Amino acid sequence: MDKIKSIELEEPKLGARSIPVLIGAILAIAGIIMCFTVILILPGLGALLVGILIAYAGVPSVIAECPRCDTEIKVRMFNKGIECEGCGTKSPVKWNKRKAIKWTSWSARKKDAK
Repeated sequence: MDKIKSIELEEPKLGARSIPVLIGAILAIAGIIMCFTVILILPGLGALLVGILIAYAGVPSVIAECPRCDTEIKVRMFNKGIECEGCGTKSPVKWNKRKAIKWTSWSARKKDAK
């Protein structure tokens, strides 16, 4: 029996990729607030659904290779497992945090100031 190999991936850099997620979350929250009034229930439900779809579509993904057949697979951020489209193998995913660079880490700036 084959041992299940986990795939180790590095978290993608968010930057400008997080803008659609932010817009979708704001739209979903506005939709929830609109649902509290009788007149805006239908537009609120529409805004909620569209916001959720935009936020889901905006989640960044990383390209990985299947450990068994070397097929390229797109993995959405924070997925715990994937299934290969080529061979059907299910593999767990381990996300590694990005190492902070001196200019992007607030704690590094504090250490330099001392």
